[in-house]
Amino acid sequence: LSSSSAASDVYKRQVEMLRFISQHLIYPEEQLKEGIQGRVIVQFYVDTIGRVCEPRIVRGKDSALDREALRVVRLFPKFTPGKLNGKKVNTYMTLPITFRLPAD
Repeated sequence: LSSSSAASDVYKRQVEMLRFISQHLIYPEEQLKEGIQGRVIVQFYVDTIGRVCEPRIVRGKDSALDREALRVVRLFPKFTPGKLNGKKVNTYMTLPITFRLPAD
């Protein structure tokens, strides 16, 4: 596998993850009305069979936004597990999820 091919695969997976988030994220109504926006940082690991495990907020913005970010991460389809020296391993990920108010 060439490095440009590997980089292309990573890019494709990132685009797919961002598309998934944008399709499933529901802006909490109260926070929308109050104009609350910002970034929530979620950390989790992908286990050796591709499941998202133990998602947690490492930097929150608002309790409702935090809950919604966790809900969406828990919905992720299975990932391809990470490998180290040909063996499947748990892979930790830190993911920023941005809640941005729609333009008027």
